[in-house]
Amino acid sequence: MKNSLKPKTYNPGKRDLVQNIIGYSIPTVVSVYGLLKWPYETFWLILMFVFVVLDVICVYYMLRDPTCKTFITIDSEGAHIFFSNMEKTIFIPWSSEVYVNVCIEQGYPSYRQLIQRRILCLSSVDMKDEFLLHKQSINWTHEMPTDESEPWMVFLIVSYPSKCEKEAERVLAFKEAALTKR
Repeated sequence: MKNSLKPKTYNPGKRDLVQNIIGYSIPTVVSVYGLLKWPYETFWLILMFVFVVLDVICVYYMLRDPTCKTFITIDSEGAHIFFSNMEKTIFIPWSSEVYVNVCIEQGYPSYRQLIQRRILCLSSVDMKDEFLLHKQSINWTHEMPTDESEPWMVFLIVSYPSKCEKEAERVLAFKEAALTKR
């Protein structure tokens, strides 16, 4: 196995964060441009000012969201998960008891199937309403009672088959490298 495997870092909330900031900021920029370009009545100026203030507040709260500061690094040792709201990094070492599943967007198992398992969901694509499983998976591992002997299941959620194969090969290469060293 290659020793030159570069660690893969996932930032699950990054894509949603960027989309939301752009979505909130475009109307604000247009409003400010209109405010500076054309004269308006006092009512419209106040309304646009309120709109800008609301936009700034929304962006502020989005940046404070712990999911945008969550990083998952997969390397030859295992998976390292850093959460902004936790002091220490969670480490899942590679072992024969860690199973890797690669799913294409909405192809992951249902909530009911996963609720009793030790799950780590990684994503290189963010889905709208369907992303609850991903954001809740960390809570399941720490807040719900799970049997320590139960294996970890690592889900990689990707957007299309070629990326699916590439990510699976990379993660499995890390796992195999770790297991052959032992």
